Amino acid sequence: MNANTQTTTRYMYLMTVVLGTAQATVTGTIDAQSGTSRLAVFTHIVETRIKREFGIQELSILYFSLEPDAL
Repeated sequence: MNANTQTTTRYMYLMTVVLGTAQATVTGTIDAQSGTSRLAVFTHIVETRIKREFGIQELSILYFSLEPDAL
């Protein structure tokens, strides 16, 4: 394996968000390169999935879980 090759791991996330007066639980998977911080992954999910998918800019996160997607 080339030393410059970045390896990725697939993670499953679960997030409960408050959107105005409604709540939603969102799940999915994301591939992250080794060395990526949890904060970077969290921010990416919020900005590209939650805000874009729901078309909102203001939300509150009640719960966030990020675990490797392998048993």
